[in-house]
Amino acid sequence: EKFYRKSISKDSLNIKASYNLANSFYRSELKQEAINQYKSSIKKAKSKANFEAIDYQMVVDFANVVLKKNVKSFSVVSSMGAKKNALVFYNQVKGKMEETLKAMGFVSIGIFRPSLLINRGDFRFGEKVGEVIMMMLSPVLRGPFKKFAAISVKKVATAMVWNALTNPFGLRIYESDQIHAIAEFSSRKGKA
Repeated sequence: EKFYRKSISKDSLNIKASYNLANSFYRSELKQEAINQYKSSIKKAKSKANFEAIDYQMVVDFANVVLKKNVKSFSVVSSMGAKKNALVFYNQVKGKMEETLKAMGFVSIGIFRPSLLINRGDFRFGEKVGEVIMMMLSPVLRGPFKKFAAISVKKVATAMVWNALTNPFGLRIYESDQIHAIAEFSSRKGKA
């Protein structure tokens, strides 16, 4: 932990040190500190290499840590359109992450592929513009187009909790419209 803190003090944009510090907190059972440090690491990503280090390597490394602690179930937020051979780099990284997690040996894995996430708690100009546009389009996003509607982080979290409580085995991949439906169902049933 001291080594990672020292590296960060020398270079505040050192993503690997920031990420490793978060892992160190997690291994030391300092859950909230780990979560805060992971969030800090994510904010530092400004290049493709950094994005991949965070959205692929950090997720896989974290999965390895919990797997070694005998955790049998893993849930992850991916992205709509995630495929390792996608045309868009973002979706390639998410697809690669999904494929790696599937091969790791978890008894249960939930992959959540939301559309545009809203109510994130942080400000991202491009996403705010997308959110406004999606809100204007939402009345026409019905039927097969409903999966493109923006979704709140709270609904994604609710669906993830529901999945963890009700699906102890197997691989489950949820698209945005399914996440929305599960969150609505779960809220009515009081499961999450």
